[in-house]
Amino acid sequence: MYEKEDNNWKFKPKCNRNTLGNLAKKVTNVQNSLSKDLYQPEVDYAIEKIQFNILIVGSPRVGKSELINALCNGKCRAETSSSLNSCTKEVRCYVLEDDRQHKSDEQPFKINFYDTPGIESWINQSGKKTMLEFIEEKNPVCLIYCASPGSFADLKQVHPVLEFCKSKDIFCALVCTNMWSGSNRHMVIKEFEKELQFFGEQIDKFADQSPSQTHHKVSFFGKGALCTMVNSKEYHDPDLSDKRMPVQGIDELIHSIMESLDQEKLLAWCYAVLHRRTYWEKINNIFLATSMAKEYSIVVCGSARVGKSTLVNAICGKQVARTSSSLCSHTERMEKYIINRNDIFTNDRDNSVRYTITIYDTPGIESWTEEHVRSYLSNIMQTSKPVCMIYCASPGSFARLDQLQWLVNTCIQSNIFCALVCTNKYSGGHEKRTQVMQDFHSLLTRYHGMTRDENMIKYYGDVALCTAVNSIVYEDRDLCVRKEAEGINELIFGILTSLKDDKIVAWCYTVADNESFWTKMGSKLTEFFKISQPVVEKFFQEHGKEIATALFGLIMTVIKRKM
Repeated sequence: MYEKEDNNWKFKPKCNRNTLGNLAKKVTNVQNSLSKDLYQPEVDYAIEKIQFNILIVGSPRVGKSELINALCNGKCRAETSSSLNSCTKEVRCYVLEDDRQHKSDEQPFKINFYDTPGIESWINQSGKKTMLEFIEEKNPVCLIYCASPGSFADLKQVHPVLEFCKSKDIFCALVCTNMWSGSNRHMVIKEFEKELQFFGEQIDKFADQSPSQTHHKVSFFGKGALCTMVNSKEYHDPDLSDKRMPVQGIDELIHSIMESLDQEKLLAWCYAVLHRRTYWEKINNIFLATSMAKEYSIVVCGSARVGKSTLVNAICGKQVARTSSSLCSHTERMEKYIINRNDIFTNDRDNSVRYTITIYDTPGIESWTEEHVRSYLSNIMQTSKPVCMIYCASPGSFARLDQLQWLVNTCIQSNIFCALVCTNKYSGGHEKRTQVMQDFHSLLTRYHGMTRDENMIKYYGDVALCTAVNSIVYEDRDLCVRKEAEGINELIFGILTSLKDDKIVAWCYTVADNESFWTKMGSKLTEFFKISQPVVEKFFQEHGKEIATALFGLIMTVIKRKM
């Protein structure tokens, strides 16, 4: 999927591999989570007895049955027809039953698609009342409203249904069906967008339509609704053109609804689209790519000109390539640095795991609101796994502590390790440097008491640290003062020893080219990872000048064994 960035349309992939991975975990954990709250017989009874319902609403002949067939790949069968009332004509139920072979402890599922036509023709409150009662009775997974280009649709009649669904947390999808059957398809979407504004902020996402250069659009409104257009089957009008328009938008609609559901509704939707082979093939391809790629991020925040980019280069041990990008409209000049690594434990390049570490350099965060801070970090967490957040302030630089508190609070709540760093430590004098460190200490003690103070670094449990560094040589010729770079290796080591599991691996790959760190901190690393002294001595003797590269491999081996 793609989404709109800033005021310009930039079709850059919003990496949803993590989203898909989380989705798979949700689906597999739903029944397990039920078991935690209920006795197993209750769970079995619930799974056996509960039928999932999906409501498809719209005028006759707008393509509702074709949409149902497209969603479940033609596996539904018409079961019943019944009269809802004189205004709505009839409700038709299409049933999708589980035809898979099951183990003795597994229960089959059943999905009911209710086709409810005639909603636009209500002439009194009775039709509205009956429809709302029907929705409440069925408690659907979602409600899909269909209108095709040129079809009559009085959205004023639909509005109370949407309001009711919003109050009941029932997800709503407004779909322009048979999208190629009329030229005013975009007018239908505009009316949908206008109608859904009360659900919340509109966010547009786009997907490739290969080989077409046109992107398919899905618009989300808050967390409760979306609108899009689809073509459920191949469209061809020989009187207009020889051109045949393929099926479009079905897989995007499936995935968009799936992203918006949770718990048992998510499970039900997965069942409903279980037979949609093209969708699951796309998911499978992304899972294969995901298994070969691991994406992490490091967030570096602070005012402009406090030495963030210099610190990034010092940590990485080299000049890191940068690319301009805007994560959201509030970040302005945000830049990011990309580091790509192949797993050193795989010899086969074609099948090796690839690590991508993105370092976000974020100036101007002091002017953000608390909501902007949360939104920014949330966007990063959707595309990668944050390793840590590094906040930079130099002596005398402007820094609002309330914004910093929002940032630290959000990170700690999200299990992101925080490193508060006084950069350019000699540039503002002892008094200002001391004040920065006191501010850092005062803030962090609100979350965790200081647990130790060593090598000029204060540690606050496993949630944060603070220190002062000089990333490059500091020289003031008028004062005849020259200070070498200092504190970087200690900072790297401090963060490394505070991380856990795969975040340690990502951090090690981030600093893999920093020969100074691996060489000078070798003894501390071997001590921390409890590598026996005879092994260390033999190791140093064998590798000599290549100690940095070899030590990196040794430490990574130890980390992998412990994971």
